[in-house]
Amino acid sequence: MVGISGDWVALHRLMDTAYIDGYDIVRLQDVTELDHDDDDKAAYTERAIAGLGRPAVGFRLPPSATTPAVLHAAADSAQLIVVHTEATDEDALLIGHLCRLGAEEFDIHLIGPEGHWSREPGQWRFEDVTRIVFHDRYSTALARYGDTRPAVHAGSARDGSLLCNCVVEP
Repeated sequence: MVGISGDWVALHRLMDTAYIDGYDIVRLQDVTELDHDDDDKAAYTERAIAGLGRPAVGFRLPPSATTPAVLHAAADSAQLIVVHTEATDEDALLIGHLCRLGAEEFDIHLIGPEGHWSREPGQWRFEDVTRIVFHDRYSTALARYGDTRPAVHAGSARDGSLLCNCVVEP
């Protein structure tokens, strides 16, 4: 665990028992149980992580973290963020660049699994966000090898909370 604040818990993601793969921020209300490795497995995991390299914790949850604050902090930390909305669709995930934080919703410019950007940002509600992931291998590869993000210009903020309000230039 990297931190806990407000309604959120930040974790280093552990893949294949040995690789730390970015950050996973989950809603505290969705944590129903904690799993404890037996001593042999825990000792192996510690040796593997130490040998492969334990990344320094480079992320802190904002104090009294709200969903907009967590999205903003993640977007400030990585080129792309992965937003899960499992409460509305268990397979739904959004990968892209956070464009705007509104009063009840956010805009995100999406990049698909082929590395192509959507024509314009989409809008989602904060209440649907269940998990936020960043600095993982998948979104890092999309950021590095996907298409260059289309040129954007500043749009007008509807509520004064403009982050960048991406509008793709024609």
